[in-house]
Amino acid sequence: MSIEAQSVTVSIRGKTIVQDVSLCIEPGQFVAIVGANGAGKSTFINVMSGDIQPEHGTVTLNGQPLRQWDVKSLARMRAVLPQSSSLNAPFTALEIVLMGRSPHIRGIEQPHDYAIAREALAAAQVSHLEQRAYTTLSGGEKQRVQLARVLAQIWEPLENGLPRYLLIDEPTNNLDIAHQHSTLKIAKRFADQGVGVLAILHDLNLASQYADQVVVINEGAVLANGTPDAVFTPEIIQNAFHISVTITRHPHMDCPLIIPIPDLAEPLPDVFSDALLMTD
Repeated sequence: MSIEAQSVTVSIRGKTIVQDVSLCIEPGQFVAIVGANGAGKSTFINVMSGDIQPEHGTVTLNGQPLRQWDVKSLARMRAVLPQSSSLNAPFTALEIVLMGRSPHIRGIEQPHDYAIAREALAAAQVSHLEQRAYTTLSGGEKQRVQLARVLAQIWEPLENGLPRYLLIDEPTNNLDIAHQHSTLKIAKRFADQGVGVLAILHDLNLASQYADQVVVINEGAVLANGTPDAVFTPEIIQNAFHISVTITRHPHMDCPLIIPIPDLAEPLPDVFSDALLMTD
């Protein structure tokens, strides 16, 4: 049982965005994908979710090709939190979260669905926003309500015993430091309960602290794949992000701590330097 990409390649307008990437997420495993902007991370998670069909390769869910699952069964097993939502309808936060229950509902929402929605709101620390119009919320509040929605979608074990999966693309966007950690603690708790979690993260130290496995993607291909200790080395980070770092141990956790070493002596690009000198 797993959600697995096998030799996935995606090209857009003749440019290869994802190149021969294979990855397996098993139930109970928290996998983080990291990489520079434009490395192909979001494209890959869109392939894993079924939103993009790969040019080559396949994605299977519990041994069956993703495209062979019917929409409702897939939605019961796999929830996806995108980078952002364009929803502008005046629903309340509670109504947004109840949308996550739609794959499980026959007819209209039952008290059980409302209870799960409220539990998900509490987990995402937005219970106080339950009756607020979604359009009036801040970016961070919207992100946490959307998190509650996908949690409500896979909140409880399935009757058929099949595992659940949570795919989250940059879930800490727009969040302050406290809510970044609370969001990843929630994802980690779901993993501890047997949910397979795949998260795209920009903060390497968050990936180091929460992920069981880290995948570094560079120019659409897998540069490194392994535990945080194996992956977060100065050489790999230099190759992926073009920045020097020092790696030490976290003072309170058993994981690497990545400290950037910016080159302050590196000159600014000429065009930027010229712009600073311009006067009216």
